[in-house]
Amino acid sequence: GELREQVSQLEGRLEVTEHQVQEALEESKKARLSASQAGAGAAGAAAAAADPTAGLPPEASASEEVRSYRAAYDAWRSDNHMQCIDRFGQFLQSFPTSQYADDASFWLADCYYKQGDLKTAILRFDDVATRYPKSEKASEALYRQGEALLKLGPNFGKAAEKAFDRVVKEYPDSRRAEDARQQLKLLGAG
Repeated sequence: GELREQVSQLEGRLEVTEHQVQEALEESKKARLSASQAGAGAAGAAAAAADPTAGLPPEASASEEVRSYRAAYDAWRSDNHMQCIDRFGQFLQSFPTSQYADDASFWLADCYYKQGDLKTAILRFDDVATRYPKSEKASEALYRQGEALLKLGPNFGKAAEKAFDRVVKEYPDSRRAEDARQQLKLLGAG
């Protein structure tokens, strides 16, 4: 009786903690979003924008989901491309409906890009924009897709143009819209 009561109290407390963590993460996502839209006014918000793990709870109280995301992001940050691809891939398999799935998909695409696997990066960036069109990462992913296409060479100019054009048309208020316009001008399409 008493033990069961303690367990259910503990479970209740864990649920509350999880909920608070979720709320804190939502807050930090909102802060990041408004910071990136406002040109990153506050230093704290800028730091959060630079480090997507900034709003996460400390290691000890973090859920497996958060720990898994953090480990993958650490691999990204230390330029360990193989581990980064591996960990973000596993994260997305284990937590496909996670609120970090958009971020994880984006960093995964970026790992392929950094590794020089441009074709996979292009597909992965496209995946981010297709699966998470409302994410703040969508416009960034399309822009980076355009960059990767340009790197593949002149034969991919038209495809790159299409990616930049989508940024301008679908995300006119995004941070990348102006950059995409510049790219279109350079490509003679703006």
